[in-house]
Amino acid sequence: MFGKPRLVDKHTEAWVFDRFEWILDTFSRQKTTYATDLVLPNAQFFPGNNLSGEEKAIYICRAVARLCHLSDWPIRLENRSRNQPTQLSTFVILQPNDATENETFDEASEGLITLIYDPYSLSRPVELISGLVHQLSWHLLGTAEWPEEFTADEEGMLCDLTGIYLGFGVFHA
Repeated sequence: MFGKPRLVDKHTEAWVFDRFEWILDTFSRQKTTYATDLVLPNAQFFPGNNLSGEEKAIYICRAVARLCHLSDWPIRLENRSRNQPTQLSTFVILQPNDATENETFDEASEGLITLIYDPYSLSRPVELISGLVHQLSWHLLGTAEWPEEFTADEEGMLCDLTGIYLGFGVFHA
């Protein structure tokens, strides 16, 4: 009761360390370097801030793949616009409920990995980068054989941990 407060419970802590250890063991051998840079949302890592539209999306996608050490993957970037929130007044925003809104991953087809972005996110590059890293993490996790104790329910959290492993933890904060 009067001890040090914990950020997460012991079970969650053990789960995170166990899964991160598996990510390290599984993917560190594949990287050309064993160290991972901490990627930050700044011009050092993403210097092409004079671009716009599809050109900006392609540039960011290529930069993300390179920083993830996955630039040799055959990637196709696909624009999938979704309905955006509409501001009705200062305090009222109409949030559309679109069934395709959660459609963020595509299986690899024709030898290409399709990454999806919403052009609305071009004005919020941190969100765009986070989404691309999450999708690349999902595809990277798909290249490995998962231990039996891993469940499909863990997939999203494993994608986030993989994004941290790839250096993009700041983008998931």
